[in-house]
Amino acid sequence: MGHGYSILEITKTYETQAKGFAKMTKDIMSNNAEYYGVLSITDSFDLLIALVPDKQRNAVYAIFYRGWTKPLHSEGQMHCHLLMALKMFPEIKTIKYIKSKWPEPYGVD
Repeated sequence: MGHGYSILEITKTYETQAKGFAKMTKDIMSNNAEYYGVLSITDSFDLLIALVPDKQRNAVYAIFYRGWTKPLHSEGQMHCHLLMALKMFPEIKTIKYIKSKWPEPYGVD
């Protein structure tokens, strides 16, 4: 039987490796919350990021979308754990995340 990390252990990991993410990741894992943010890559390319709980592994998933007006209906989503996402795109540490909704102009009805 494998050992799963506790919420406290994984939250400490996020605080150590990704300053400022501990409070948000604890909310995601404990309260099933979701956070959304936008990373502007170029003037015409936005990367939308949803941070959602991965209950099976007691971690946080980062789901990447290409910036469309309805991001949840776009194709080509990329899923990975938040720590891997931070290694691929360290700029996501600078994003302002909003709880429970996409930032403008990407709000989903």
